[in-house]
Amino acid sequence: MGFAVYGGLALGAAVSSPLVAVPRVVQVCAWSGYGGLAGLDGGGRGRSWLVTGVFVGATVGDVLSQEAALLSMADGIGRVFLDTQGRSWPNVLLEGDYRPAASGALAVDGGWCLPFMLGLVGLV
Repeated sequence: MGFAVYGGLALGAAVSSPLVAVPRVVQVCAWSGYGGLAGLDGGGRGRSWLVTGVFVGATVGDVLSQEAALLSMADGIGRVFLDTQGRSWPNVLLEGDYRPAASGALAVDGGWCLPFMLGLVGLV
């Protein structure tokens, strides 16, 4: 667990953001009269992250305003993502893959929280 930031918005109090490299694209071809196979490397296709976190606040409104700020960033604009290991990734998109807890915001000692999962896509 750690701390992560997307587009200047802290992604909660307890966050996990494992990096998943998208496999390179490779095309393998075989031609009549040519012995063997020929491969064409199509290059990398970016990265992705499945972020888990918890928005926390003193009131339900605090938690929901953090959620609204995050959802406003699903606009196709690449932003900087600072992951839980302190690495900075430019040009990261929020493509709308946001899943709040089915229970919604929960009352906890001294405030409110909203657990969530979030998918991010890195263009580089």
